[in-house]
Amino acid sequence: MSILKKNGFETIIVTNQAGIGRGIVSENTVQDIHSAMCDQARRAGGSLDYFYKCPHHWEEKCFCRKPMPGLFLKAQKDLCLDFSKLVFVGDQISDKEAAEKLQMKYLNLESGEKLNKRIIEVVKYKT
Repeated sequence: MSILKKNGFETIIVTNQAGIGRGIVSENTVQDIHSAMCDQARRAGGSLDYFYKCPHHWEEKCFCRKPMPGLFLKAQKDLCLDFSKLVFVGDQISDKEAAEKLQMKYLNLESGEKLNKRIIEVVKYKT
Protein backbone atom coordinates (compact mmCIF):
# COMPACT_ATOMS: atom_id res chain seq x y z
CA MET A 1 0.00 0.00 0.00
CA SER A 2 2.92 2.34 0.64
CA ILE A 3 4.01 1.89 -2.99
CA LEU A 4 0.66 3.20 -4.17
CA LYS A 5 0.76 6.13 -1.75
CA LYS A 6 4.33 7.08 -2.74
CA ASN A 7 3.29 7.06 -6.40
CA GLY A 8 0.31 9.36 -5.86
CA PHE A 9 -2.44 6.77 -6.12
CA GLU A 10 -5.64 6.86 -4.12
CA THR A 11 -7.43 3.64 -3.31
CA ILE A 12 -11.14 3.02 -3.63
CA ILE A 13 -12.63 -0.13 -2.14
CA VAL A 14 -15.82 -1.34 -3.83
CA THR A 15 -17.16 -4.31 -1.93
CA ASN A 16 -20.16 -6.62 -1.91
CA GLN A 17 -21.21 -7.37 1.67
CA ALA A 18 -24.21 -9.68 1.33
CA GLY A 19 -23.62 -10.81 4.92
CA ILE A 20 -25.32 -7.59 6.01
CA GLY A 21 -28.42 -8.30 3.92
CA ARG A 22 -28.43 -11.90 5.06
CA GLY A 23 -28.28 -10.86 8.73
CA ILE A 24 -24.94 -12.62 9.31
CA VAL A 25 -22.97 -9.47 10.09
CA SER A 26 -24.02 -5.97 11.15
CA GLU A 27 -23.27 -2.70 9.39
CA ASN A 28 -21.26 -1.71 12.50
CA THR A 29 -19.13 -4.84 12.32
CA VAL A 30 -18.35 -4.22 8.64
CA GLN A 31 -17.49 -0.60 9.50
CA ASP A 32 -15.18 -1.84 12.26
CA ILE A 33 -13.48 -4.18 9.78
CA HIS A 34 -13.01 -1.35 7.31
CA SER A 35 -11.57 0.87 10.05
CA ALA A 36 -9.12 -1.88 11.03
CA MET A 37 -8.11 -2.25 7.38
CA CYS A 38 -7.46 1.51 7.20
CA ASP A 39 -5.36 1.39 10.36
CA GLN A 40 -3.32 -1.52 8.99
CA ALA A 41 -2.77 0.28 5.68
CA ARG A 42 -1.63 3.44 7.51
CA ARG A 43 0.81 1.44 9.64
CA ALA A 44 2.26 0.05 6.40
CA GLY A 45 2.69 3.58 5.01
CA GLY A 46 -0.33 3.49 2.72
CA SER A 47 -3.98 4.37 2.86
CA LEU A 48 -7.42 3.17 1.92
CA ASP A 49 -9.09 6.37 0.84
CA TYR A 50 -12.69 5.56 -0.04
CA PHE A 51 -15.11 2.73 0.67
CA TYR A 52 -18.25 1.91 -1.28
CA LYS A 53 -20.20 -1.12 -0.10
CA CYS A 54 -23.27 -2.96 -1.24
CA PRO A 55 -25.05 -4.35 1.83
CA HIS A 56 -27.74 -6.19 -0.12
CA HIS A 57 -28.42 -9.90 -0.34
CA TRP A 58 -27.56 -11.18 -3.83
CA GLU A 59 -31.20 -12.23 -4.32
CA GLU A 60 -32.21 -8.55 -4.22
CA LYS A 61 -30.52 -8.03 -7.60
CA CYS A 62 -29.75 -4.42 -6.73
CA PHE A 63 -27.95 -1.98 -9.01
CA CYS A 64 -25.07 -1.48 -6.56
CA ARG A 65 -23.95 -5.11 -6.23
CA LYS A 66 -21.00 -6.01 -8.44
CA PRO A 67 -20.95 -6.79 -11.30
CA MET A 68 -23.62 -4.10 -11.67
CA PRO A 69 -22.12 -0.62 -11.98
CA GLY A 70 -24.07 1.27 -9.30
CA LEU A 71 -21.31 1.77 -6.74
CA PHE A 72 -18.78 2.61 -9.43
CA LEU A 73 -21.10 5.22 -10.89
CA LYS A 74 -21.62 6.71 -7.43
CA ALA A 75 -17.85 6.84 -6.91
CA GLN A 76 -17.45 8.38 -10.37
CA LYS A 77 -19.93 11.12 -9.47
CA ASP A 78 -18.50 11.69 -5.97
CA LEU A 79 -14.84 11.70 -7.02
CA CYS A 80 -14.96 12.86 -10.68
CA LEU A 81 -13.41 9.61 -11.90
CA ASP A 82 -12.38 8.75 -15.44
CA PHE A 83 -12.77 4.98 -15.66
CA SER A 84 -10.29 4.80 -18.54
CA LYS A 85 -7.57 5.95 -16.11
CA LEU A 86 -8.39 3.48 -13.33
CA VAL A 87 -6.92 0.08 -12.60
CA PHE A 88 -9.24 -2.32 -10.83
CA VAL A 89 -7.65 -5.12 -8.81
CA GLY A 90 -10.12 -7.84 -7.91
CA ASP A 91 -10.38 -11.49 -7.04
CA GLN A 92 -13.88 -12.48 -8.15
CA ILE A 93 -15.53 -13.04 -11.52
CA SER A 94 -17.98 -10.27 -10.58
CA ASP A 95 -15.00 -7.89 -10.28
CA LYS A 96 -13.79 -8.75 -13.76
CA GLU A 97 -17.31 -8.41 -15.19
CA ALA A 98 -17.75 -4.99 -13.56
CA ALA A 99 -14.41 -3.80 -14.94
CA GLU A 100 -15.34 -4.98 -18.43
CA LYS A 101 -18.74 -3.23 -18.28
CA LEU A 102 -17.06 0.04 -17.33
CA GLN A 103 -14.03 -0.42 -19.61
CA MET A 104 -11.52 -0.29 -16.75
CA LYS A 105 -8.16 -2.00 -16.78
CA TYR A 106 -8.47 -5.14 -14.66
CA LEU A 107 -5.85 -7.13 -12.77
CA ASN A 108 -6.92 -10.40 -11.18
CA LEU A 109 -5.56 -11.34 -7.77
CA GLU A 110 -5.33 -15.12 -7.71
CA SER A 111 -6.15 -17.11 -4.58
CA GLY A 112 -3.14 -17.05 -2.26
CA GLU A 113 -1.32 -14.45 -4.35
CA LYS A 114 0.33 -11.48 -2.64
CA LEU A 115 -1.25 -8.09 -3.38
CA ASN A 116 2.22 -6.52 -3.83
CA LYS A 117 2.62 -8.24 -7.20
CA ARG A 118 -0.51 -6.55 -8.53
CA ILE A 119 0.37 -3.21 -6.93
CA ILE A 120 3.64 -3.15 -8.87
CA GLU A 121 1.63 -3.73 -12.06
CA VAL A 122 -0.74 -0.88 -11.14
CA VAL A 123 2.19 1.52 -10.75
CA LYS A 124 3.46 0.51 -14.20
CA TYR A 125 0.21 1.77 -15.75
CA LYS A 126 1.03 5.26 -14.46
CA THR A 127 4.28 5.49 -16.38
